[in-house]
Amino acid sequence: MPLAQFAASHDAPGAELLLGEIALARGELPQAVAHAQNAERDAADRPHAYFLEARVAAARHDYASALAMIEKCAATARATGASLPARFHYVAGDVYAHSGRASDAKHELEAEIASDPHDVQAYADLALLAWIAGDRGAAEQTIDAMIRANPTPDTRAFAARWREKASSSAFGRVAQ
Repeated sequence: MPLAQFAASHDAPGAELLLGEIALARGELPQAVAHAQNAERDAADRPHAYFLEARVAAARHDYASALAMIEKCAATARATGASLPARFHYVAGDVYAHSGRASDAKHELEAEIASDPHDVQAYADLALLAWIAGDRGAAEQTIDAMIRANPTPDTRAFAARWREKASSSAFGRVAQ
């Protein structure tokens, strides 16, 4: 961390974002936001700064703010030709799901899987969306696709735990 702080004190590109990511990982949410806001001063860092702010808002369960920052990130990236941050589609899908926008969540999770077919959590969340919508067949197909894309013992074990939870009454209550 001292090197990142040194870099930030010398206006090194991306240093504020790095410090913000460290703060978020440590659960230091106010510091993460402060670093993200500092990073916004650099046009090249803006989409990533907005994404960091969206993740902080989601960590606070402030999905309205997270949604606004996700949309600001996407709009800024489109306007500047910047690439979206890694896992953007997964985080957007999660935020949309928590905001009651299941169709948008599904679209973003499918985009995450298309960009990273090894993102097991994206498959699981997409399957959960299908389960909640009452489409058990689509949920099972999504889990099967996850196993085909990631044919490892860990993925098979994850799928077995997912299916076990899906058949439990507790999981069923989540889906209602």
